[in-house]
Amino acid sequence: AAAGPNRGRDAGLAPEPKDGINYGLVVDLVRGICRAERGAPGAPGAIIIFCPGQAEISRMVTALCGNDEVGRDSNKLWVLPLHASLPPQEQRRVFARPPGEAMRKIVVSTNIAETSITIDDATHVIDLGRVREIRYETGARVSMLKEVLTSQAAAQQRAGRAGRVRAGTAWRMYTEDTFDDMPAHTAAEMLRTPLDELVLQVLLLELGQPRRFLRSALQPPPKRMVDAAVENLMAIGAVVVGRREGDGGVVVDAGVEDVDDDMVGEEEAE
Repeated sequence: AAAGPNRGRDAGLAPEPKDGINYGLVVDLVRGICRAERGAPGAPGAIIIFCPGQAEISRMVTALCGNDEVGRDSNKLWVLPLHASLPPQEQRRVFARPPGEAMRKIVVSTNIAETSITIDDATHVIDLGRVREIRYETGARVSMLKEVLTSQAAAQQRAGRAGRVRAGTAWRMYTEDTFDDMPAHTAAEMLRTPLDELVLQVLLLELGQPRRFLRSALQPPPKRMVDAAVENLMAIGAVVVGRREGDGGVVVDAGVEDVDDDMVGEEEAE
């Protein structure tokens, strides 16, 4: 594969384990980078490794710190985790230079390092191609944190984290076929999370029928998600279809027609 600034490389050198992450292969790649740049002028460039979640970050940090050969090749590693659960002072460490001139900084991060921050001394990105997102299961009416393939647009953003101020390389730890299977763009949060609160706000602000109002969004949610939100709100008494005497809770005098087009016929037929 072609080398050069921000160019992705397929690293399908070993079969992926069942959890989708080959930690040993990443360690081998870090060792190869350290060997190739041993003796190069200037301080070693930082490496950003994108992992899907906190558990994988912990395993990756352990794999890197527990490999004596990697540490010997790089003359010492400064391995830092980065995720939203860390205290702010711990997160800020990723912007600092390593405590020793010959030390190489390795930031093992979730997608927080994709666009939210810039690590200006990064010269290599290792992308595992995975992310954890909140997904709403309409049938079960529950939100779940699921590990999925990242999008092609996000993969390009990750690659762009390398070589911000000098030449860099992005290493993609997946095949071209996997890249082709990725969605072109990350789905909007509205399409992945429950709409109960949003629908309630639409009704409280008297913005019209939720389904009709949300249809004007850049990425409108499916009808079934809006319907599920309305049903949930009605079930807990947060939305009242028509005004009734003695209604309690959070009263939203939406009227039948304000809640859902389909409900009009159902109510009138009864």
